[in-house]
Amino acid sequence: MANLLRINRAVIWVILPVLLLFFAGQVFATDLVSQQAIAKIGAGKSAQQAAQAVNGTISDSIPGKMTYLISFPDSLTVSQALSTLNGNSNVDTAEANHIMEFTEIDQVDMVIPDQNDPPLLKGSSPPNFYGHPGYDAIKADSAHKISEGENVVVAIIDNGIDFDHPLFDSVFKDNGYDFVDDDTSAAEDSGSYYGHGTFVAGIIMRIAPKCKLIPYRAFDEDGSGNVFDIASAIYRAVSDTAHVLNLSFSMTTNNAILKNAISAAFDADISMAAAPGNDSSDVTVYPADYKGVVGVSAIDTLDVISDFSNYGDLIDICAPGEDVYSSLAGDYEWGTWSGTSFSAPMATGVMALMLSLEPNLDPVRVEEVLQGAAETDLQWGTVVPDDSLYGYGRVDALAAVSELNKGDVDYSGEINDTDMSYMEQHLYDDGPAPVPLPNVGDLDCSGDVDLADYQILINYLNYGGPKPTPCE
Repeated sequence: MANLLRINRAVIWVILPVLLLFFAGQVFATDLVSQQAIAKIGAGKSAQQAAQAVNGTISDSIPGKMTYLISFPDSLTVSQALSTLNGNSNVDTAEANHIMEFTEIDQVDMVIPDQNDPPLLKGSSPPNFYGHPGYDAIKADSAHKISEGENVVVAIIDNGIDFDHPLFDSVFKDNGYDFVDDDTSAAEDSGSYYGHGTFVAGIIMRIAPKCKLIPYRAFDEDGSGNVFDIASAIYRAVSDTAHVLNLSFSMTTNNAILKNAISAAFDADISMAAAPGNDSSDVTVYPADYKGVVGVSAIDTLDVISDFSNYGDLIDICAPGEDVYSSLAGDYEWGTWSGTSFSAPMATGVMALMLSLEPNLDPVRVEEVLQGAAETDLQWGTVVPDDSLYGYGRVDALAAVSELNKGDVDYSGEINDTDMSYMEQHLYDDGPAPVPLPNVGDLDCSGDVDLADYQILINYLNYGGPKPTPCE
């Protein structure tokens, strides 16, 4: 059945879209690219000499990173080549070029294209896009009163994007890069996983509608990629000065080349969100478990952990990931899909909202604010951070941007005398007064909006005191 779906997916989308089934988001390092290794060469050392040690040749490289893809003859196994390379004085570290694929497992999720083919009317249509309960749950529209992601660049490493989709009109910083076909347009190709990258991008644009996107195609049309291409894409995001990076994939192998790339993005102050996978397990996966990457588990409409979602110590936060409505590639432009591939971009979009307000936040601070602002009172009960299923709670876009907007209690976009008057009415007027959102008005992080907060605001506005900042 899986092979039939892989072969005929494009046909099924046109004829029987409701029957299109496949797994979204979990990627395992199930195999190795035959006769290839990735080598990080030491400073002042020779990549050519390293390649010669295995009678190989240099097939590709990552510009400026002393990281090379080395091909070697059939006379050597991968393990033999790695042993030789890691013992070579020119090599800092050598790793296999792991293949990563979107794979089907027992949990089979369903992508259902919207056969009504609704037109895009920004802000109102499709109604399932602008009124979907998942976006409401994280308070995306309320957060837009404070931030819409302006001046933030979000990079997406996936299987490309449908540039012709109406949702993406004028949203690209550039056309990104296709590391699969080695060209400058990261367009999706029709295949077994057609629409995955487009769906992820739509979620991000729903939450941060004024951000700019850069798509990087590191997975092919059938959902297959490799560590070298993914690492190349991460380094490209660094050179393209992206602010946020979405990683809707995962693998069970800890690969040093991938870890180096993630570390480079972290050092470049790129905030990252990743899918922890969909095999209902606490298995450790990467890149979600790497430093600086926010792992996002999936929950359903009742705030309960999705039965497919992975869990464990790597979970930092949770977000809606079941029956999410977003953009699709091809004839049917909209549809519904489930997976941690789609809970991760919920957090990615909120990161873009945050960085639009405070561009100088580093990834550690972004993660701290995101966790601290998370909603812990879920429908089924209260999350006690750091929970192995829910992390610090459900991502809350409004609370997160409010943390970065403390003192602006009238949501005007700046802290001014009107805010001071607003606070004064709230504290002293016997008549009804608007109640500031606690995150915005609670300047001393005491849990209440009181006289101490008013005094902090007066000190900032009238006497040059410190600007209110997010709670630790």
